[in-house]
Amino acid sequence: MTQWETDTFELAVAVKEFETALPGFWWSIGQCSVGAHASCAVDGNGSQSALLEGVKAGEPFDEGFHCDTTNGAPAEALRDVMRQALEYLAEPGQ
Repeated sequence: MTQWETDTFELAVAVKEFETALPGFWWSIGQCSVGAHASCAVDGNGSQSALLEGVKAGEPFDEGFHCDTTNGAPAEALRDVMRQALEYLAEPGQ
């Protein structure tokens, strides 16, 4: 059996960073023998739900943001999807 040995302190820090930077977004993480995985998107009932107005199928706010690492940690994957979302939000017109 593989033991993940997840750095729970670093994961807690990453969660706090995410929730501070992206209030109103949901997030999820997982881990398997390949690496860590994360996803996030706007919560349709959250404080940023207005971002979903006029969103078309296939657009990032429709599909969300995703990361699959190889040998990565959950905190790394969560920070990656956070970075993706923040970069998208910073684009003109968002």
